[in-house]
Amino acid sequence: MIQVIIDIGNTLVKISAYCNSECLKSDRSTELSVSFFEDFLKEVPEKSKAILSSVRNLDAKILQVLNEKLCLMELNSKTLIPISNHYSTPETLGSDRLAAVIGAAFLFQKANVLVIDAGSCITWDFIDQNKNYLGGGIAPGFQMRLQAIHNFTAKLPLIKSEFASDLLGKSTEEAIKAGCVNAVVLEMDAVIDKFKERYLDLKVILCGGDAGLIQKEIKNNTFVHPDLVQIGLKEILDFNEDK
Repeated sequence: MIQVIIDIGNTLVKISAYCNSECLKSDRSTELSVSFFEDFLKEVPEKSKAILSSVRNLDAKILQVLNEKLCLMELNSKTLIPISNHYSTPETLGSDRLAAVIGAAFLFQKANVLVIDAGSCITWDFIDQNKNYLGGGIAPGFQMRLQAIHNFTAKLPLIKSEFASDLLGKSTEEAIKAGCVNAVVLEMDAVIDKFKERYLDLKVILCGGDAGLIQKEIKNNTFVHPDLVQIGLKEILDFNEDK
């Protein structure tokens, strides 16, 4: 039996096909298009079980293609999940955040896990050793900070999010990097330290496009798993198929 996992984020679209626990093929794109899905699904059996997580509003044509080709389940606040969700407004919780903590709970059984997703926004979410999701935080990501500095000033340039090796920038571009990039690294270390004060047995997983950049510079030990959301989505799909 083939399962299809679709993760549509703010920056990347990821799709994978699984047979049991084996990933048969996967693809990703920065463009959200009908042709991307049609090309991937050419070799996928009709009406394969599938799950979709999207943080964007999808074009009706894309949903039509997916529903015609697949037996599609869209992750939302009413979907049955293998954890206890204590978010007070589950209907506003991003499906990617929910899937990520479920993936974390699968990877680290009976552990307290902090998930940091370094994407367009930087989010952190916590799930305890008893699979209780207790919430998290949302902050501007690297590129969002750089974009804000450029947009809300008259002369400061827009630069790429590359690591600044020194806290003291010796040019305007270096100073912006030193301010934005080092600030994120220091923030994440401080967030992890606060969680460690509450939970002695804490695992930290990084995901998202800038996860590698953060991991190289923070002092805390972390694990990077770029496909954490997809792992969680597959767990949700498996959980619902057993019902």
